[in-house]
Amino acid sequence: MRRQLLRACCVVLVALSGPGASHAAAGGASSYVALDPAIVVNISSGARSRLLQIEAQLKLTDPQQAGVIQQHAGAIRHQLILLFSSQSVESVASSAGKDRLRADALAAIQRVLQDTTGDSVVNAVYFTNFVVQ
Repeated sequence: MRRQLLRACCVVLVALSGPGASHAAAGGASSYVALDPAIVVNISSGARSRLLQIEAQLKLTDPQQAGVIQQHAGAIRHQLILLFSSQSVESVASSAGKDRLRADALAAIQRVLQDTTGDSVVNAVYFTNFVVQ
């Protein structure tokens, strides 16, 4: 009896994790891709220049699309460098400023992916490290 129950559980797990399994059947698990290495840019602070270092994770709409991020990492990083380097210390000092920057980063990434693949596979950006020095 115990062996039959174990066998039945294995069959169900294999069916749910097989190549034809849908995202919903797999429990809708999210997948994240890190933007490595960290992005480091100069930002303005009055008369002097400061450094902004950001590490980020991208939340994908489909875990099978992680390769798309790696394939277009150069274009994604380029747009993020342009966006981040246009900031000032004052604009990113508050939580609201960081949230706005995160939303702008998501929009920039989605534009790159929409232009290159026809699909924006990223639905969230999370800053995992944020340093102004």
